[in-house]
Amino acid sequence: MDFVLSVLLGLIISFASVRLKILSCSGAFATFFLAVIVFYFGKIQWTLPLLTFFILSSFLSKIRKKFNPNVDKVFQKI
Repeated sequence: MDFVLSVLLGLIISFASVRLKILSCSGAFATFFLAVIVFYFGKIQWTLPLLTFFILSSFLSKIRKKFNPNVDKVFQKI
């Protein structure tokens, strides 16, 4: 049951990341596998800090783009 839950959470995070244009498809694919591993083996003790970091860093990146729209020219995603 834990594995199914970890796959489900990984899919939700990956899909939401692509839908909100936070990650590319390849980034979401890697995020899915990382999320499944962390959720399954690390439980809530490892999941919560990693998820918090991901959400905050994505939010701050969106804010930075509002204040400086040319930031993508300097820091391009691969």
